[in-house]
Amino acid sequence: MPSVEAGVDCGGSRHKLVWERGSLVPVNHADPEGERLLLALGGEAQGCLEIIAIWDDQVRNPRRLLATAPRSDADKTFLTNADLAEVGKHLANIAAGHPARWPGLAAERLAGAAAGKPKPVTFRSFGIVAGVMASGEAGWRRGIGLLELYTWPRPFVDRLQLHAWAARSEELRDAAAAFAKGPVSGAESERYLRDRPVLLAAAIARVRAAVISWATPRAGDGELGVKVQLSPDDAPLHVRPSQEGGGGAAIVTVGVDWIAGVFGRQMGVVSGHLVSEVLELTETTARISAYLPLAAGGALEVVELARSPDRDAWVLVGRPAQRSR
Repeated sequence: MPSVEAGVDCGGSRHKLVWERGSLVPVNHADPEGERLLLALGGEAQGCLEIIAIWDDQVRNPRRLLATAPRSDADKTFLTNADLAEVGKHLANIAAGHPARWPGLAAERLAGAAAGKPKPVTFRSFGIVAGVMASGEAGWRRGIGLLELYTWPRPFVDRLQLHAWAARSEELRDAAAAFAKGPVSGAESERYLRDRPVLLAAAIARVRAAVISWATPRAGDGELGVKVQLSPDDAPLHVRPSQEGGGGAAIVTVGVDWIAGVFGRQMGVVSGHLVSEVLELTETTARISAYLPLAAGGALEVVELARSPDRDAWVLVGRPAQRSR
């Protein structure tokens, strides 16, 4: 994924954070690792390092992130200035009697975001504010941290989700394998009941959203019914008509690695093509196997993609090169 950058208020100065090759880098800090060591000894993160700490925490604890992050390019709405100001006001009240600095700093950042234009986030993200209020401080802080990240430009949100899926790929494979065998018992049951259903549900939701987005232009009588079958491997995505639901239903089989390797790279649906697998990839070009738009017959073909120079997305640049059997 190409690098992206954003400005952060840090210690009274405007600093730059850059996401590049899987890392969130504080460009204006000469010794970030040394600063992190001081934080581990009891210091409190501010500015750049606090944002990085929030980011890392979301990757380690992605339940709320995966439940609320975008499932497709069209999955967005607006978090209004009034919403941000209301949360910031609540934080300011907490900060008045709180020994740590994070509530006050978070309140300042949300107030700054509220002073700008409305921020696009996913429509399910509004539940974060209500859902975390009853949590303990750690849970509430995590939720507010995610809300802050959702005020950032969409490219950062997409890369945050990619981080989470990449970090959980092995666990998602285990979940798919366990799910295929049936109910889990014994030592694995507690972890399975706590984490794995969330991963499975979030993965299935993203596969369904991609297939529905690809098929919807032709489905004039309603949304396509999609049944998803996940396998714990790197199998390509395959679509076939359902024998149960008639012409308006489909069965999708796909390996769990598709979630990070295809969806996470913003390749679920590109120019109306439903991506089955990535065959070759650089930072700016790709060769993929994809289902053509239904209006063009929906055949599985090999096509060429390139990164758009003016927006954070892939675009189709090559006509079908060969038919896949």
